Amino acid sequence: SFFNYNISPNPASDKLIVSYELIEPSTVSVDIFDMNGRRIKPIISSQLQPRGVYSYEIKDIKNYMQSGQYIVRIKQNDKAISVKVLIL
Repeated sequence: SFFNYNISPNPASDKLIVSYELIEPSTVSVDIFDMNGRRIKPIISSQLQPRGVYSYEIKDIKNYMQSGQYIVRIKQNDKAISVKVLIL
């Protein structure tokens, strides 16, 4: 892995916390996609962030996500990690 990350809880029912640590300044995007590849919720859009630890709490996920599987994508510069999450 090119940086440390954590997505919790998984499965989730009311909120989702996306956290990560950057070891160098980076342009970061964090998005949630449905299993068909449609972007459901942008969390961060191409934001230049200094080195450090970041955490974003996504509250009331049931307002825009039904029960099912989704993908959280964390993109750092030109690399990305995709993690499946289950919403109850």
